[in-house]
Amino acid sequence: DEDENKERGNWTGKLDFLLSCLGYAVGLGNVWRFPYLCYRNGGGAFFIPYVIMLGVVGVPIFLMELALGQFTSAGPFTCWSFAPIFTGVGFGMFVVSALVAIYYNMIIGWAFFYLFASFTDELPWSTCGEWSTNMCYDNILVLNTSYETCTFNRKGEKWFADFDKGVCFKDNMSQNTAGVRAFIDVDRADKAGFKRVLPTQEYFDYYSVGSGDSGGLDDLGPIRWQLLLCYLLAFIFVCLSLSKSIKSSGKATTFPYLVLVILFIRGLMLDGMEKGIEFYITPKLDRLNDAGVWKDAAVQIFFSLSASWGGLIALASYNRFHNDCVRDALIVAFGNCLTSVFAGFVIFSYLGYLSNLLNVPVDEVAKSGPSLTFVVFPYAVTLMPLPPLWSIIFFIMLVTLGVDSEFVLVETVITSLMDKFPKLRDYKFFTVMVTCLLFFLLGLTMTTNGGSYMLEVMDTYSGGWNILVIAICECISLCYCYGVFRFLDDIEVMIGHSFCGCIPWVVLKYWWMICWACLTPLACAAVMIYSWVDYQSMHKNNPDKFPEWSDVLGWLMLLTVLVCIFGTALYMIIRNTSGQLLSLKEFQHSQRVSLYLNMADEVQTTGILRHLLNTQKDCFIPHYTGTDMKMVRIKSWEDFQSLPETKWKIKQPADSDIRENALDTGGLDVILIPGLGFTTDGARLGRGKGYYDTYLSKCEASGFKPLTIALAFNEQICQSVPTEETDSLIDIVLYPDKGSA
Repeated sequence: DEDENKERGNWTGKLDFLLSCLGYAVGLGNVWRFPYLCYRNGGGAFFIPYVIMLGVVGVPIFLMELALGQFTSAGPFTCWSFAPIFTGVGFGMFVVSALVAIYYNMIIGWAFFYLFASFTDELPWSTCGEWSTNMCYDNILVLNTSYETCTFNRKGEKWFADFDKGVCFKDNMSQNTAGVRAFIDVDRADKAGFKRVLPTQEYFDYYSVGSGDSGGLDDLGPIRWQLLLCYLLAFIFVCLSLSKSIKSSGKATTFPYLVLVILFIRGLMLDGMEKGIEFYITPKLDRLNDAGVWKDAAVQIFFSLSASWGGLIALASYNRFHNDCVRDALIVAFGNCLTSVFAGFVIFSYLGYLSNLLNVPVDEVAKSGPSLTFVVFPYAVTLMPLPPLWSIIFFIMLVTLGVDSEFVLVETVITSLMDKFPKLRDYKFFTVMVTCLLFFLLGLTMTTNGGSYMLEVMDTYSGGWNILVIAICECISLCYCYGVFRFLDDIEVMIGHSFCGCIPWVVLKYWWMICWACLTPLACAAVMIYSWVDYQSMHKNNPDKFPEWSDVLGWLMLLTVLVCIFGTALYMIIRNTSGQLLSLKEFQHSQRVSLYLNMADEVQTTGILRHLLNTQKDCFIPHYTGTDMKMVRIKSWEDFQSLPETKWKIKQPADSDIRENALDTGGLDVILIPGLGFTTDGARLGRGKGYYDTYLSKCEASGFKPLTIALAFNEQICQSVPTEETDSLIDIVLYPDKGSA
């Protein structure tokens, strides 16, 4: 179908949007973060707060952002014209998406590195190579005590024995891990702190990423040229894909599910897999008394759904007006969370096997974080027939998982810039290229030996509790500034009286209202306060790897978002008088609006009229019959379309028309005159003052004065109003985005 929005474009079909949303929400975090939080927070017990937070916080915010983007057809920068004081929320989303895009693409770069390394006869991480340490799994000899000792063993070497610690060590190095050469007793060695390490872990630490060669964030070391090239390739891939249109994303969303199913089937065949799955699904209900479990559940919902990052608004802004956004929100939100649960079964089947192999508890098999993806799963593919082939397939899956999310993160930034500066649409490839180049340069520190520590700082702080602040601001702006019932009515205008084809809208309408107005912001506030109370710095948790300034750097990222939100709000308050803000509130509650059409820009005027009709206001427009003008009442968009075009495509009515028809409407609450008094290039129209004077004088003679609003559509007009001349005539000047009010 032809695009509804000629300037911005639309999705080719409903499935494109759905798959792109699913690809954005389902990412690398589903593979590692949800399973990790489960075994950190009581296994199956974590499902309970997770499901509750999904219903109270996750799905309501997800739907709110889809509906907002679809109704306004605007990105995060420009969708706040209904409450300009919250414009900074869009700027905050812009910063969050930019920060996440910088470090997220480094993880995709890691996946490219492993993908290229898989094109070999034998996977390099299947055994301990020259890059490994003495504690690598294959390098530690486990003695058969029936015939082996530290001085007589199959390697033909003589070591010293420490029977209390259960190890053989070289020279006088029993207190040093570097001196361990063999285990006499695995259990005693484990209790003494000597643990064998998987080859995949050491390959990650010492060969691919290089974190093992770094002392921490204050010891970044040199740039690793292999990582640099892979990081650059990831951005080139994103740049070429997005240079055409948003329709490029979401095309390979189903492929990861096929690979996960195959890995799960193989995992079920491994010895010890039941140990991992049992740990995963067995609830420890006493953990529900721990507020930290509930905090982790709420944070995971935002992390998993990518809510309040701006991407959902950007994606939905390309929807057609009558798309069923409620259906899409439910499918994507629940589909994403089911993916997390299924990925948990996959990874825990292998964790159970590795727990047996390493003789350690399930929750000590591997480190948490993004590296988990590059430790457990790479080891899993070595257990498959034809390991290089399965490794190639697996890392292609990781790339597709990552790039769908990265596409939307970068597209959020691009959409915001192009909505704010429409001329950039003519240079989209250049805009995308410059943005990707800037992100690449900002992320160069992550290609060093200590780059994984920088990535961990960005992952911890860029999407922390500042996301909760954004969610709370969204709820306040739409429920208490715009009006929650008006927003619900707007959604009904878009989807009709039912969603998912047959379910009446009223079934869930008031549930959304309760969530947006009360439950969701309260839950976010509670989690945010707890995160403050329970805050522990990265330096305190790991002083060897993270110096004190690492937390300062993280707080600067976090505060940048907050400054965008509250700094912009303060600017808007200073820029507008209290009387103007009050007039906005009066306008929201006005029922009868007179719209004098300014046909300098037909799209802007009709967009405003559609918005007013969608908010159930009675609109009056000047309509000519021959040479006579009458104020015609329009109650629906269909009423407006039924008028012959030649009857309403007119310029401003003449003075005589206003004098004769000023009170035909029986008294109005609001007179709304788009651009009156100004041309589209910001120049003054002298007779605009006459229109106002004449109309208002007739109104005042009848004992009422309507709220008078002028609309400005571009930067030149915004810079020229209000002035001393217009202040006496106009109660408020609105600065709506093009096509909305």
